[in-house]
Amino acid sequence: MKVLFVASDTFPHIGGKSSHIRDLMKGLRAINVDCQVISLSSLGRTLEIMIKAPIFAVKLINIDLFYYLFARIWSKILNRLVYTYCLRNSPDFISVQDAFAAQSISDTIKQLRIHTSLTMHTYFGIEHSLDKRMGVLSRVIYRMHLADELQALNVVDGVVAVDQRIHEHVKANIDERVSQRIQTTSIMNFTDTDLYMGTNAVARVDLRKRYNVANDVFIVVCTRRLVEKNGVIYAVRAMQLIDDDKIRLFIAGDGPQRKSIEDYILQHGLENRIVLFGSVDEKIALELYHISDVSIVPSVTVNSLQEATSISAIEAMSCGVPIIASNIGGLAQLIKHNHTGVLVDEADEEAIAREIVRLKNNNDLYQRISMDGMAWARMNHSHLSAARQYLGFFESLNNGKR
Repeated sequence: MKVLFVASDTFPHIGGKSSHIRDLMKGLRAINVDCQVISLSSLGRTLEIMIKAPIFAVKLINIDLFYYLFARIWSKILNRLVYTYCLRNSPDFISVQDAFAAQSISDTIKQLRIHTSLTMHTYFGIEHSLDKRMGVLSRVIYRMHLADELQALNVVDGVVAVDQRIHEHVKANIDERVSQRIQTTSIMNFTDTDLYMGTNAVARVDLRKRYNVANDVFIVVCTRRLVEKNGVIYAVRAMQLIDDDKIRLFIAGDGPQRKSIEDYILQHGLENRIVLFGSVDEKIALELYHISDVSIVPSVTVNSLQEATSISAIEAMSCGVPIIASNIGGLAQLIKHNHTGVLVDEADEEAIAREIVRLKNNNDLYQRISMDGMAWARMNHSHLSAARQYLGFFESLNNGKR
């Protein structure tokens, strides 16, 4: 079987969606499925800049309008790229990785009659949805963007949601006419369990030496982009409440909240207990898991949107690093409290601090969560198990009739 993956943004990039595509393709290739991907990276950076140059002045007026105009142009080019690829390579199936891309290639899907599924990594519309901080023009653009994305349901044969809440969101947006022909399912996120696994004690000691971390230091790692919904500030605030200088927080990620997090660290004298690594590649992320004792996913609800099944949480679990996570969205589906991880109320730095200390001081609990979490992740969230589920869904759509 030949499967073409299509994404409207760049691939690869740092983020869960890119990891999803990469790991799923690896799993599918392991079971003899031919996989290729077309994304914004296929356009090339030079051509992307050339397209953006004539509309750059719009960016000074309204950045949302600038990106919307670029999206209109990119949509047509993406359709042409996919159409040309399909004529030359005759894929059996197209897996579209966002609603905008699905809507963009609708002409190709209809003309060539290739069965297609849409993977929903988040909700329809831009990630942060409508909120009172948006101006009038941005609100209008958002509504146009949302209307465009919803058109994807008219062209795809099936939809895969990466958690149950997103699945319910998708079903709520499918009208009765469309629901009679479209299949939907939920396949929770996963990771490359061949890569994300624990390390031995000797390698851990050597790795800690390279990072200048003493063996008696208890490391809490947070591998998250520094954006509001990821709630990293609550992990930082928790450190202020912990009266134990042997506990350190390592943050791997960058984003618009970095300045405010840096300011908080300086204002509260936490410079010696919190390290900001910025954006890191896969190799460094894996090393950070290997030297860490606990991983934290302190996500919060933003404009009614919640975390899906966090890939970073699954990565840590697969490495045997116990997880402390907010009890929301896909995280609540992924983790069984005090068994495969620890759940806390969102935006509750006191609870985060309390659970960090509890895991440090209760070795029996720590070891049980480490082992149970690792076993659960490797059994239920491996790239190979996900590949088999996706392939089964693709084949079921191919066996149907458009």
